[in-house]
Amino acid sequence: MTMGSDNELMVLCQALVARRFESVHDAEKALERFEKLTTPAAVLDLIKELEAQREIPNIRAIKSLRGDCQDLRAENERLKRFETAYKEFSDKTDWVRIDPAGQEVGMHVADVLRKRCDDLSSHNRAQAEEIKALRAASTPQHAGHIPGGAIADDVTGRRVIVSGDAINRLKASHPRACVNAGLCEKIGQRVYTRVFSELSACGGGGCP
Repeated sequence: MTMGSDNELMVLCQALVARRFESVHDAEKALERFEKLTTPAAVLDLIKELEAQREIPNIRAIKSLRGDCQDLRAENERLKRFETAYKEFSDKTDWVRIDPAGQEVGMHVADVLRKRCDDLSSHNRAQAEEIKALRAASTPQHAGHIPGGAIADDVTGRRVIVSGDAINRLKASHPRACVNAGLCEKIGQRVYTRVFSELSACGGGGCP
């Protein structure tokens, strides 16, 4: 059976199923023609043709799916390369992710540590200057003379002038140290100077 007869048989089948005839005579003629064409071989060929036509969309879908799979595989390989590069980068670096103050988030740990070291060094320098100023303020070298007294030598051999106001402040703030040192106006300036030196050696807070 030729392709033309196959197509005719298919058209007749569709017409008979849909009943697309203008008259009963046309329908009878179509039915006679259908019976003439419906040999076993023709029916088998028609079935094969219908199956082939039905498989065409599936074949197209499979081809399209294969193309999508290939695209996904290529994208997956690209993402794997990014993942590998990120892991290598992450192994060599570390980033701040949690910071209550919100000032160091996103900064590199090395930069954060450098900044903290600089801040700590600046703080230490400021404290050192403050301690130096406090020590200078507590040094017992007050200008002035004790009425009726002479300039005394401290324990280091330096000439120190101790004022009467400084002695009074010493008596009020460190009475125990003054008593332990035998502080008495009759003894003279050397004792006062020794007490000042001892207090300075103790940081200005008095020795027990």
